[in-house]
This record gives sequence, structure tokens and C-alpha cells, in this order.
Amino acid sequence: MQCPALTSLVHKSKCAEAPLFISSLICVSNPYDFIRTFKCERPRDRNVCAVTGRPARYRDPVTGLPYSSAYAFKVIRDRYHKHLRTMRGNEEVSSYLNSLKALPTPPLSPRVSNVPGSVATPSRAPSNLATSSMRA
Repeated sequence: MQCPALTSLVHKSKCAEAPLFISSLICVSNPYDFIRTFKCERPRDRNVCAVTGRPARYRDPVTGLPYSSAYAFKVIRDRYHKHLRTMRGNEEVSSYLNSLKALPTPPLSPRVSNVPGSVATPSRAPSNLATSSMRA
């Protein structure tokens, strides 16, 4: 009969002999071989907002257009709904537009803030400061 403490000591000694890391060295003398061996993928093309021209982080699921802010999303959807209004004779489109008429629509202004007392746009520089910097 074997002692469990003895078998655990034997197991620990076998694990202690195994190396914890493996070193490797790769020598490449020709730069073309290096490029062929270690191919780097090209970076993804950055999406640009269809409204503002800024880098877009989001994509509209209906139109597929990239957008960068909530205001740009509202503009894209507003233009999309105006385009749908030009389509005549399609019952599905007309029922969708009738359901939209029941919903309240906020104004499409990027400078309007819904939070009372907050300022949505930065204050403008004094006019005398702008003219004095042009003189210098």
C-alpha cells in the first residue's frame, strides 16, 4: 500500500524538473523572407460619418450608413423618411409613415440641449481678442 504523502512528493519533484519556459530564436537573413513569413494584415479602412465627415463609430442598421453622433443619426433617419415619402403606391411604406406621424419628433438642432440650465455650445471668443491676434 502506497502512502498518499509520498506519491504527492514524487509528483511535485517531477513537476519541479520540467522547465517553466521555452526559449526560441528565429534568424532571417533575407528581408523578403521575413515579409513573406510574418505577413501583417492591412489596417481596416476607417468609416467616415456620412453627415459630419468625422470618424464614425456606429452604423445605421436600416440604411447602412456610418455616423458619429446622435445628431448625425437623426439627420440620416430624417433624410431616409423624406425619401420614403416620395415612394407612392407602396402600402407597407405608407403604413410605416402613418405610424411615424403618431410619434412626437424633436427638432433637429445640434445646439439644443434637453437639460435645463446646461450650455450645449462653448462660449465664443471676444471680438477684440480675435482682431488683436490678426494684427500681430
